[in-house]
Amino acid sequence: PVSTVDGETYERLAIEAWFNTGHITSPLTNVPLTSRQVTPNQTLKRAISSFLESQPHLQAWAEQVSGLEGTIAKREKELLELSSKFSNVVPRVEYERVLLEKRRMQ
Repeated sequence: PVSTVDGETYERLAIEAWFNTGHITSPLTNVPLTSRQVTPNQTLKRAISSFLESQPHLQAWAEQVSGLEGTIAKREKELLELSSKFSNVVPRVEYERVLLEKRRMQ
């Protein structure tokens, strides 16, 4: 967990995704932030860790979720790279529409 300059706390990946989409406001209040700087919320991190240690079944589940989040992030990066590689490609539906229009004009 990390805190923004307005003191609100978010998951790091979530707030970074928010900022990466161009937002410079708080997701909670929509008030403009003076900075996109985030600070680790160590107190909340310790509280979460302590709670998970007392709940072994949740700890295992949290580890699985963390692994899945890493896999998803990796796949999203690969998809972004592929989409930029094929940004000039015309979608098949659009191509077929243009072909039909040309045939009608002949």
